Amino acid sequence: MGGAKNCPETPRQKMIGMMYLVLTAMLALNVSADILNGFTKLRHSMEETMKSTDSRTEELMQTFKAAYEETPAKYEDWWVIAQAVRNKSNEFYNYIDQFKLDIINMVDGTHYQTAAEVEAAGDVKNNGDTNKPQEYSEKIGEGGKMNEDIFKDKMDEFRTYVTVVDSRCLLDKIAMDKQFAHEWDLKVQMMSALFSTDDVVDEEGQMISFQRSTFHEMPAGAVLALLTKYQNDVRVAENDLINFMMSAAGKSKVTVNQITPIVLPTNGEYIMKGQRFRAKIASAMIDTNDVPRVFINGQEIENGVYDVPCGSSGPQKFSGYMLVTGDTTHYAFTGQYMVGEPSATVSHTELNVMYRAYENVFSVSVPGTSGDKIKVTCPAATPVRKGDKWVITPPIKSADETYIEVFAEIDGKQISMGKQPYRLKNLQTPDAYFQVNDNTLLDGESPVSSTQLASSTGKVVASYGADAVIQAKFRVTGFTVRLPSGKMINVKGDKLDGAAIKEIKGLKSKAQFRIQDIQAVSAAGEQKRLRSLNFVLK
Repeated sequence: MGGAKNCPETPRQKMIGMMYLVLTAMLALNVSADILNGFTKLRHSMEETMKSTDSRTEELMQTFKAAYEETPAKYEDWWVIAQAVRNKSNEFYNYIDQFKLDIINMVDGTHYQTAAEVEAAGDVKNNGDTNKPQEYSEKIGEGGKMNEDIFKDKMDEFRTYVTVVDSRCLLDKIAMDKQFAHEWDLKVQMMSALFSTDDVVDEEGQMISFQRSTFHEMPAGAVLALLTKYQNDVRVAENDLINFMMSAAGKSKVTVNQITPIVLPTNGEYIMKGQRFRAKIASAMIDTNDVPRVFINGQEIENGVYDVPCGSSGPQKFSGYMLVTGDTTHYAFTGQYMVGEPSATVSHTELNVMYRAYENVFSVSVPGTSGDKIKVTCPAATPVRKGDKWVITPPIKSADETYIEVFAEIDGKQISMGKQPYRLKNLQTPDAYFQVNDNTLLDGESPVSSTQLASSTGKVVASYGADAVIQAKFRVTGFTVRLPSGKMINVKGDKLDGAAIKEIKGLKSKAQFRIQDIQAVSAAGEQKRLRSLNFVLK
């Protein structure tokens, strides 16, 4: 319920939300220790926010109780609803808390009874475990259901509780007050979205269940952060509803001393290209019976909801002003959101290899960040940008391991997006071939004609073969031709010279000869001796 008028989202909550979206967008990458630490920090930040929200709710309940005791006839029905909301929220919050604790115990092999014990032990040790959270979610729990299905049922139950009207005083208020009915409808829409358990579409366009998207193949640190996010949503929704009920009863202890426009995205501040950005423009600390008028680019927007298609990627900004009844002041506001290209990154960890003395080419991207705002570092060598690629050429004498770290410039600051480890290896020795017409590679397994050997395009080459992943360039600097008689002819460069061709043409059909002691050098100057070529003359 972070978008409610009576409970505006704080800058800290906005920061936490943005962190959560960025970290979630990076889950397709190999999860590094830095990213896992980021999930832990995010979880702890939300826990601190929950404590603050819970404290405000407790103060609000005390104020509500005092108003009820002062005027029972006016507040009693609404006070009953507020207490019921508080109890239901505590019930769901405590269920999620135990769910988290069970996952931690399974991940770390511990027997903690409370979250305080986890904190005292130095928090979760195996945040990167992607198996245990799913294993726990699929474990059979109460009623013969899997834990993940029970969790979904609990979420559905809570959503239904906070969105379905079953109170006479609330039904009467909705029937008699159109403005109140409109406000309640907005809250129902927002809470329905906030606690939705609908299936979602993955990056391949396939529908996947809420359970799978929440628990399957996710690092423990990410699952715990997401569960904490749901707990935070519960506390915010609870605070918003109790405040709303108190205002509906006709008396609020909140003092309005400043009117500030706020922009509340209802589907996030990071939007994939092709999606729509949707935000609620509202005023903080204002009478809920007096909805302000909102203008963006000179046009009034209906119900204060800014809804536009997202056709281009990159940062998008907008601005406008708000008018409040009885006040001629134009309250200006600005907002922004990020539209990114749809993307997913998959890495084969066993192939995380860089080669020494070779131009290793990498594609590097950060969702929502343009290429000119990305920086790449590597201890083994200085990365060089070439077009839309990055080239890293480690020297011959370098360590056995290194890493690539990616930074993105966000709000003028260089933020690390994580590290990727790599092993460093020398280039393997290529094979030798006799090349004809720039495309035919002869390896000695088939008979060769003197015409092919004497061709102006014929030469000895060093190659990994047409199907090799790595195609490093080597130059043949010399070799020796061994004739059937035992005679040796030394050749400089990569072509048979006149003396060698003359001797080969003088051989009889089916005569065998060898090209041996083939010397090659790489682009970085590394010397290689290649295997011999044994030929049979046609």
